[in-house]
Amino acid sequence: MIMSIEIINVSHRLNKKLILDNINIKINNGEIVSILGPNGAGKSTLIKIIAGDFIPSIGNVFYNKQNIRKISIKKRAEIRSVMSLPKEIAFNYKVKDIIEMCRLNLEKNYNDNFNKILNEISQECDIEHLLTRNYNSLSSGEKRRVSLARAMIQVADNQENDKFILLDEPTENLDPFYERKLMNIIRERKEKNYGVLMVQHNLNIANQYSDRILLIKNGKNIAFGKKEEIMTEEKLKNLYETPIFVDTNFINIKYNI
Repeated sequence: MIMSIEIINVSHRLNKKLILDNINIKINNGEIVSILGPNGAGKSTLIKIIAGDFIPSIGNVFYNKQNIRKISIKKRAEIRSVMSLPKEIAFNYKVKDIIEMCRLNLEKNYNDNFNKILNEISQECDIEHLLTRNYNSLSSGEKRRVSLARAMIQVADNQENDKFILLDEPTENLDPFYERKLMNIIRERKEKNYGVLMVQHNLNIANQYSDRILLIKNGKNIAFGKKEEIMTEEKLKNLYETPIFVDTNFINIKYNI
């Protein structure tokens, strides 16, 4: 059964400035959708609206045809998790403390299962040696790996088919090894029928891993569709206002600067 997040006619203003203008997209489980666009295009704001953190000025967000405004905060946390940009934490928590804050149930049986999931995903994301470290002492790249692990752990215990992960620049500050490692982990979640939405600035990563791509500029939907239709020289040049050359297999994208 196909589960989905559907964004219908979403516009949003902040301090009277139009940030998003009539956005319409759909994210199905079992696929990766990437959002590409220049700085200030409204990408992070759109992620916050889809997560339910912001209420759009106009339009609606539906999870499996149910308006997100009618879904309880606890239920939202069970079906979607968010990997945001790293932030400094006011208190000097350990990494394990930060991750454990995503627990949705404090019953003993749940905690036993949570610890099992924590161990598995910590190994998968290569952060098990970081669990006892102070979070604020981590590098930016290490924080990204912890954030991904936390997002995956939050929804891992949900046995239903409707699981979505929203990722805001998941590969930022990662070296090439961890960039590929984390993207392969994300692709494995897609193969386990998660729906994945991610903001990306790396065009090669978006092109290699995405099923569909949204191009957004000045808050407007410039194009949305299969990556083969979207990752063209004409569309990317229009999006970034600079010549971008795409080779014939749509994998290597070269900038002419």
